[in-house]
This record gives sequence, structure tokens and C-alpha cells, in this order.
Amino acid sequence: MRFYDRLLDAFGVLTGIISAFLAFGISADVALRYFRWGEIEWMLEASEYALFYLTFIGAPWALREGAHVRIDVVLSQISPKAVRRFEIVADALGLGAAAVLMIWGVKVVVASYLDNSVVSKVMVFREWWMLAVIPVSAALLCVEFIRRLVRALRDRIHPEAKFDAF
Repeated sequence: MRFYDRLLDAFGVLTGIISAFLAFGISADVALRYFRWGEIEWMLEASEYALFYLTFIGAPWALREGAHVRIDVVLSQISPKAVRRFEIVADALGLGAAAVLMIWGVKVVVASYLDNSVVSKVMVFREWWMLAVIPVSAALLCVEFIRRLVRALRDRIHPEAKFDAF
């Protein structure tokens, strides 16, 4: 699991790098356009791809870190045992959704590879290169949901599920 955790750490760092690229790149493009000094022709397209990758690369890291959306106002009002039950159900549903996404992602990537599909806008590249992140991310999400389920089933509440009210 040490390799897995290091991989997620790397994904977290990469997510930060992509976010910085978006912030600086889009700001630079807007400034160039504002002052009528031209534009960065590929920035809009690159930002679309960056947002796509940011989402898929960041999701497993965010899940591990507990940085995902939660309804804390509800969870803080119920018992730790009920919180644990909610966590188990949510993690099981998340595992199912991630597994479906992984299977679908593999099918899409294989089909794109076999069709030799190309994305051709300002940038030109093989479509499957872009899509390959989907099954990889979904597989990592599956691993993380399984880890969370194992923790919850061992009667340990997820770290982010602990509240001052308890």
C-alpha cells in the first residue's frame, strides 16, 4: 500500500501543478487579449484538457484525504454508529459507481485505440491518450473505496467523519 499512497501523493501534487497552470495560463491569455498583444492560441483548448485531467487525477487523492463533498451538518447530529453506517453505504455506492466507470473507461479507451481516433483541433494527439486517465482514476477510486470499507467494517470511523460533538 505504500506504493499506492505515494502514487496518490503524486496525483495530489500533479493536481496542484495543473491548477497552477490553469491559473497562470488563463490569466496570461486574458492579459494578452486585454492589452491587444495577441493571445495564447492553444490556451483555451489546453485548459479544457487540464480541467478534464484535474478532475480524474485529483479524485482518488481527494477521496483519500476526505476532501470530497460531505453533508457534515447532518452527520454531526447523529451518533457515531449511524455515521459509520452512512459511511459504509456511501462507500459501497461509490465503489459500485467507480467500478462501472472503470469498466466503461476501459471499453472506451480500447475502442478509441482500435479506431485509431485522433483529436484534431489546435493540438493533435491520439484520443485514447486523453481517455486513458478515466479507467486509471476509477481503478484507484475502487482501491480507496475498498480501503474505506475495510476500515469502516472494522468498526473504525473514517478520520474525516469525526466531529467535536462526539
